[in-house]
Amino acid sequence: SNDDLEGVSSLEDFLGELPEVVGELDADIKKTLASFELLDEYRFDYTKEDTKRRWATYGLTLKVSQAADYAVNVIKSDKERFEVEMLEQQEEFGSEISSITSIVNNFSKYSDITKVKEIGENVQSINEKLKEYVSRSQLFNSREIALGRSTTDYNSPPFELSKVQKNFEPYSNFWLAAAEYTSCQATWMDGKFNELD
Repeated sequence: SNDDLEGVSSLEDFLGELPEVVGELDADIKKTLASFELLDEYRFDYTKEDTKRRWATYGLTLKVSQAADYAVNVIKSDKERFEVEMLEQQEEFGSEISSITSIVNNFSKYSDITKVKEIGENVQSINEKLKEYVSRSQLFNSREIALGRSTTDYNSPPFELSKVQKNFEPYSNFWLAAAEYTSCQATWMDGKFNELD
């Protein structure tokens, strides 16, 4: 059992390469067993360890095959578990996008320039969330691909993440510029001219 979908994907990739690796080992196993048969013809007296190695070598292909079958079953159950978890997370994510969309759509109500510092901090927080949401949407898309699902377009209805970002941009630009202006105003008005940036 893996802790994340990426671990499942790398195990799946390894299993895809396994037949080639086993094919290379199979030739070595056949050579080793042929050497044992040659020694048998000369009635070689094996140590207990040699006998164990011979039978371990003989059963190696079967052990690898059984381990691969087990890994396929683990991958299947892990993928099912991750898919259920992802669908729950995506539902919650959709609610978060809906919530921030509502905040952005109502941002025009902010007009009190005396609260510029507070509103500027709020704008920075929203910008960070929007950036995080873009990253999360990309992560969900990569996981959907890993699970063999069609990808969710977070820039189309009902989410329209890029539209939300575009709609927020003018508010963000205004309030961040206003916050910058008010924080620098005292320096500009009362500071020394040669110290201005």
